[in-house]
Amino acid sequence: HIYTVFQSAIYEYIKTNGFITSKQVLGITRIRTSQGVNIALGRLMKAGLIQKKRTGKQYIYELKNGYTN
Repeated sequence: HIYTVFQSAIYEYIKTNGFITSKQVLGITRIRTSQGVNIALGRLMKAGLIQKKRTGKQYIYELKNGYTN
C-alpha cells in the first residue's frame, strides 16, 4: 500500500530529527492533502509508534515514549 512507503519516510524523519509537523510531511512525501497527512500520521499513532504533542499553536508528532526501533 502506498501509505506504507509514506509512513516509513515519516518515521525515519522523526527518528533523525526528533519530530515532524504536518507541513513537513507534505514536504518529504508525495502526499498532497491534509487529509492524506492525517491518515498517514493516524496510522502511525494507532500502531503506537508516534504521539501527537501540542507546542504553542501547532502540533508536532514525535516518537512515542522513547520508541526507537
